[in-house]
Amino acid sequence: MQKNHLADKRISKAYFELKSLDDQGQIELLESYHNVHLNGMDISDIELKSGRVALRHHDRNYFLSMEGSKAVTMMRVFEHTSFFPEHPLSVSAKQAKKMFRLSKRGVFLDQEGHENILILYRPRDVCASCFEGRIIIDLTSGNLKQMSYSCKDCVSYPFVPVFPEDSIAHVKMEITKIFDGHFLKQVSLRYGTVYHSRVGKEDAKTFEVSTNAVMHCYESDQPFFIPKFHFPESLNDYKRMAAIPMQTNFWKQRDEMRIDANVVENDRFYAHDSSVTNENLFKPSGMGFHRLMRYHYVHWSANRILLGQVVDDTLTRIPPSTPISERYQLTAQIFLDLMEHGDSLVITTDAIFDPYQSYYYLEQDSITNAFVNMYFDLCEIERRVLDRELKVFCQDRFCVEARYASYMKQHEEVMARFLREVDRGTSKDAMLRWNEKLRLETGIDNLKLFGVYQ
Repeated sequence: MQKNHLADKRISKAYFELKSLDDQGQIELLESYHNVHLNGMDISDIELKSGRVALRHHDRNYFLSMEGSKAVTMMRVFEHTSFFPEHPLSVSAKQAKKMFRLSKRGVFLDQEGHENILILYRPRDVCASCFEGRIIIDLTSGNLKQMSYSCKDCVSYPFVPVFPEDSIAHVKMEITKIFDGHFLKQVSLRYGTVYHSRVGKEDAKTFEVSTNAVMHCYESDQPFFIPKFHFPESLNDYKRMAAIPMQTNFWKQRDEMRIDANVVENDRFYAHDSSVTNENLFKPSGMGFHRLMRYHYVHWSANRILLGQVVDDTLTRIPPSTPISERYQLTAQIFLDLMEHGDSLVITTDAIFDPYQSYYYLEQDSITNAFVNMYFDLCEIERRVLDRELKVFCQDRFCVEARYASYMKQHEEVMARFLREVDRGTSKDAMLRWNEKLRLETGIDNLKLFGVYQ
């Protein structure tokens, strides 16, 4: 059996689907498209193209699989990871013989006429940190065709409670990986758990949840254009989706790998009146101010933002000796996505305030509010200029990427100049000058709105 080879690397498109159910029915749907970086039979990296989610409440609460796609991609075929039990291929051959009982269950022909051998494995002794399952090997090529893993009461798993006061117990897990030659083709994950919510409190609740997830890799020669946007490495699926504008046309055109029997069912669940979706999940008037999703990316609009509502811990104590220049940082990004449809390009841009790279460890007043919103407005004006340039001059993705990269250098200089000149709003002359420039472009007078200099 051949292991991963260093040269066996490629990028593929991938469709991901996750559904969670309780005793009353489905409570979560997450669908997303990605580029996955395949290192042979493992996924070394995953990039989000677009995603959508729909939630229904469980006893007035919501259940979210925050790391669904990561849970599917973290497991390695020939390496042990601490998030999963061990199996015969994750340990040395000598250890495998000691730990597992392997039994040959027959040879059969596949659709290509190749002989395949089925091998079952299970722990020799009681082992809470071991999988049991089956292995299928193509005897003609020597390639691993399929591997399955299961445990009924796992002690290691890639899931954590949503909140610190919650806990999970009695995790059962089933994983199946299907391979195409030297590469991963599909991975499915089924798991169930007993979820304890608000442990030790009067409103504590316990309920069972089961989740089914699948990721299918396809079209390795035509990866998606991945949106130009920087995400912190540790950010979960839900918070990443908060940054990516929902594009209805994209979802109408991307049915090729969605499971046929589920397309109508998923669309119906997403469109139902009782479902909370991308369109309202991240809004302040919806679940956006729930403590789980309170601080998230904010898309520019005429509505004004207040730091305390979009950035966490803005009043954190820091040493008095810290220079003022190190006590605050504002970051807004210009998002860019591209969808190719036939010979046409659909270009999407957005100005987005980034709460994960922003902080303000200083006292706040009306000048602060005006200063922050002027900064965000300037990013929006810069976005509009870029959007016009791309749509006028670019006919292919190479032009879009080149112009975006060039423009972003100028953009960063403009944003830095604004911050330097207004100096947190302490320079009245600069604030007046920039406010007038921004007012002419957006129609919004921040100094007047926040009662500055009046």
